[in-house]
Amino acid sequence: MSILAYIGFGSNLGDRFCNYQTALAKLKNLSGVAPVHESKLYQSEPLTEGQPWYLNAAFEIVTSQTLRDLFCALRNIEKEMGREKRTKWESRIVDLDILFYGDLVFSDAEIRVPHKEIPNRRFVLLPLKDLNPELIHPEFKVTVTELLENMDNKLKGTVEKYRDPRGGGRRRVHHGAEDETRIFGHSSHSLTESEHHGKPKGDRTT
Repeated sequence: MSILAYIGFGSNLGDRFCNYQTALAKLKNLSGVAPVHESKLYQSEPLTEGQPWYLNAAFEIVTSQTLRDLFCALRNIEKEMGREKRTKWESRIVDLDILFYGDLVFSDAEIRVPHKEIPNRRFVLLPLKDLNPELIHPEFKVTVTELLENMDNKLKGTVEKYRDPRGGGRRRVHHGAEDETRIFGHSSHSLTESEHHGKPKGDRTT
């Protein structure tokens, strides 16, 4: 049986884009996983002060792996990429979380699907909306688009679209007045990279 699942990606250590490419390649090589669709890339303000900014994305996959097998496979990818432990709020080379596994609602000591923080994280909802704006949260019975719209003013932290090194410029979403640039969670008339204190300007030393 094939299941449509969604995986969240995050990285704020080392070369974040390289970490993204490595994680994506490893995900595509997993047995019982195909195809893999990618969201747009975002970078988000860390929830812990003093950390580097995160690179975030989401992947849509079709898998024949069980929930537990997929969970273990993602943990193995993290270990292969150098992540040795999982401590809440820590900086990390890579974070791969199962966001949705079909419409399954399940929880035990290790796994919880849907991921409990989905409604609280703009950097998760935006990539999910890219992949499937009509995706329904099986517990709340609303789409990820509706979750984002309903919670947007309550969500903390700035999230902006990432300049993909593979091509294309930095994209911003315009909202409201014509001269106002909207960056999710923060508005500015002429915001520049240097105005984000602590945000990496590149991926050489993030």
